[in-house]
Amino acid sequence: MVVNNPRPCKRLKRRVTAELFDLRGFPPPGFADLYGPAPFRTSIRSFLSRFVGSPQTPASLLPSPNLRAWQIVFQVGGGEIDGGAAAVTLNVVEEDVSLSRSVYCDHCRVV
Repeated sequence: MVVNNPRPCKRLKRRVTAELFDLRGFPPPGFADLYGPAPFRTSIRSFLSRFVGSPQTPASLLPSPNLRAWQIVFQVGGGEIDGGAAAVTLNVVEEDVSLSRSVYCDHCRVV
């Protein structure tokens, strides 16, 4: 009996890619009907909870402890990102103004 390779074969690594939303077709049809007219703050919170989830940036990496940050990636156009479609990153930063030294957030004052 001849054994060419005593080690087990390696499994192929599957590439995990998330489904990216198309920037031109976002939000999906019927999204506004689910939440109805709401204040801006409420609309942003519902958007983040539905499409992003919990804050993705650890608090230790942010410059201030009263900041929270989310990130969502959109594709522009059809196809996969490897196929040539461009990607756009949306960064959302929330600052708890009650814990801040200033009434206005630092990001709003940057010109």
